[in-house]
Amino acid sequence: MVRFWNIVHYFAYRADFKFHTFFSKINPVLYIFKVPSIKKFYERKGVNIPQAVDEAFKRPDIGISNIRAGAVMHGLIFLICLGMANLYYAFFKPFEYPKPIELIFFLIISIIVDYFLLFKHKKYLGYFKKFEKMSRKEWKRCIWISSGTIIGILLFFVGSFILFIHNKH
Repeated sequence: MVRFWNIVHYFAYRADFKFHTFFSKINPVLYIFKVPSIKKFYERKGVNIPQAVDEAFKRPDIGISNIRAGAVMHGLIFLICLGMANLYYAFFKPFEYPKPIELIFFLIISIIVDYFLLFKHKKYLGYFKKFEKMSRKEWKRCIWISSGTIIGILLFFVGSFILFIHNKH
């Protein structure tokens, strides 16, 4: 379970960084740094802004992509919990709705689960190093596993929500 969840986390991290690199090509803010006077100003200071932004996103320990991937992982567990709650309320308590305290409880559960599966003792960094060395075949397999997991969790949540709403009417 730990390896599986770290695979999903790693590929969420990689996907976020790929989105960043794609959108940095069309990011209008970065065009400001191509203005000759601004570019010379930062060159005199020895700073390459686009490269510094890329490094801020790519760092696996405290990078922006890793923080976003962690949020995705919290969100996935939250959606699993909420989907199970939707099914519970749809089948066993058709005239009630989840209470706000339950949503807070699900959020706390998702943080705790991710802490033990990913972040305790920075376990994910060791897995990131292993995943960087994967063969092309295993890489593709892990991409399919990660994509299928994320899409499956989203479909489970949407399906449970539809069932939940359908049973309320």
